[in-house]
Amino acid sequence: MTNLLNLIAEHLTTIATLANLLFITAAFLYIYLRAGSILFLRDRLWKFFGGKASFSSPKLQKLKDDERELEHFKFEFDVPASTLREAELFENWITTKNLSLRDVIHAKKYIDWQDFNNLNIKDISIKSRTWISAIIAILLYTTMVMAFALAIPKYAMIKLADTNYFYISEENIKFSIFSNNYLNKKSCESDENLSPLINESQLPIEKLISLCEELNKEQNKKAINNILLEQRITLSILGIFCFFSFFIVIRYVAKVHAAKRIKGRLIPD
Repeated sequence: MTNLLNLIAEHLTTIATLANLLFITAAFLYIYLRAGSILFLRDRLWKFFGGKASFSSPKLQKLKDDERELEHFKFEFDVPASTLREAELFENWITTKNLSLRDVIHAKKYIDWQDFNNLNIKDISIKSRTWISAIIAILLYTTMVMAFALAIPKYAMIKLADTNYFYISEENIKFSIFSNNYLNKKSCESDENLSPLINESQLPIEKLISLCEELNKEQNKKAINNILLEQRITLSILGIFCFFSFFIVIRYVAKVHAAKRIKGRLIPD
């Protein structure tokens, strides 16, 4: 960790430059993918090198203004209009149908954009999508909670060739995560102390004695530490993945319900 911090400190300027470059590139990509063009940048470059800001011909200037207006519209509303006329049809659709612009933006994926004269919601099964999404969200949330919960305790879950899964730390072994019985130095002192663990572990007393011997070895404690570290990293990554996936599913459900609300308002005249 110290070496990593020293490496970052030595190359901080380079890292900052690369980060700025990545940010600027990502910003331009975002604008281009959303607006479909970067005419505003071309205009500024043209003016920077001494080009005229406008056309002398009113018709050509109107054509230019319409293109810039369309670019602004597409970036602002993220609507795939290809002409200013389609943008105006979209505005008329929103107004006459009394639709929420937020709902339309959320449900963009489920709107049929082929004909701006007759915009409508695609034929999708909203109810089944909602149920499937709800089940996935519950599974993700449950997995996330379990992953973070298992990452906190100082126990590694392992399995040997002739045993079931059990939980091991530097100091003791548990055969059930909720058990109050431990295989530790005290229980390893006599066969009598080990007897309560026989049924719980489903192991013969000879195997428990063997585990006692292994538990006290210093090299095994280091191995347990490594297993614990790997387990915590894996479970934390799983938990973080489920956390972000959960909110992606919730966002998806919000989009589907936005489409449902729009569909409810699009009543034929």
